[in-house]
Amino acid sequence: MKQSVIIDIGSSKVLAMVVCPAADGAIIVQNAEERTYSGYRFGELPNAAALSDTLESIASALRNSQGIRLRSACVGVPAPFTKTLLNSCRQPVESRSHRVTEPDIDLLLEQAADFTPPEGFTLMHSSLFNFELDGMAAEHSPVGKAAKEISADAAHTFVDSAFAAVVSDALRSAGIAADPFVSSQLTGALFTIPEPDRENGAILIDCGGQHCDVSLIYDNALLCSESIGIGGEHFTRDIAYGLRLPFGTAESIKRRYVFGLDYGGSVERVMIPGEGLATLSCGAIQSVIETRIVQLADEIQSIISGIEQNARARFPVYLIGGGIALMRGGTERLSRLLGRRVYVSMPRTSLMNAVNYAPAFALAHFMLYGSGSLAVGNRRLVDNIVGNIRDFFAYRQNA
Repeated sequence: MKQSVIIDIGSSKVLAMVVCPAADGAIIVQNAEERTYSGYRFGELPNAAALSDTLESIASALRNSQGIRLRSACVGVPAPFTKTLLNSCRQPVESRSHRVTEPDIDLLLEQAADFTPPEGFTLMHSSLFNFELDGMAAEHSPVGKAAKEISADAAHTFVDSAFAAVVSDALRSAGIAADPFVSSQLTGALFTIPEPDRENGAILIDCGGQHCDVSLIYDNALLCSESIGIGGEHFTRDIAYGLRLPFGTAESIKRRYVFGLDYGGSVERVMIPGEGLATLSCGAIQSVIETRIVQLADEIQSIISGIEQNARARFPVYLIGGGIALMRGGTERLSRLLGRRVYVSMPRTSLMNAVNYAPAFALAHFMLYGSGSLAVGNRRLVDNIVGNIRDFFAYRQNA
């Protein structure tokens, strides 16, 4: 049975899973390991050793629990450590019938690869989109259609080489090769955003513990990403500092808070370790949380407005990650602040059924069931599965 290891590196935790395919196309999770770490800030690792130690711990735990050698792992790269380059390419159709074939697409990708990589970055994958046949727009895949010339736009996504080195070195110590590296934003979008929405472009908001990333996805191409240094943990810190509470107590208060609820003059009584019972104003809690989500929504709106102005289009908006979506009423409150519906589309699972696990399941689906027309590094992956996302995934934990 084919096994794959995936590693999702978030802004405050790392989740790794050993997965394999089921006969019915589902995903079987054989093992999962999760660790928290100190996180990153805007494409910088203040404590690279902390991430390295976390990865080594996870890799060793997976190796010991599986009882077999795990040779490689697919690593999801967070948006702040990626860069995207766009260009265009064209290629004569070489078949005698003048019908586009897969080799024509490969040649088109070779044409698109004529670029100078950004300094300090390494190519992860390339995507073709906006296909044209003899200058006319082609709907869906151009393969099999008649034309003398095929052209397309290309999106190339790179990983920060220093970040990749930290991850590779840590996994290598456990005998696991980091291969391939892929954009967490792109795989997350392919997993959660329905194909009809992606065909005309969609916005993906990925809000984790320390960061919030906003990306534009077009078909199966990542066109751009911007990061905001606010995540779910900032709400907790605001409560802790503003109301002078221990972090753990503040986290519990945040999880109980419900956006949109009229708290009036009500109070909440909490037990503070070492101090005893304390009475807190729910209005004060609401003020702290509302101030932060309004700030976050303003920054998200600014990025989305810039993207839509440049594209001269309005895109549907999807949300993954637990920073907002796991706060009760958080998605609805964000929708009201943005003045548009924000969709949460997490395929149903029997366990780990929460939107903060979407990036990890997205990597698993990518590794097990293909990447569509995505070219990963120098390897062309041609299993045309992307877009056929199942709405049910099996999760089974080995005894």
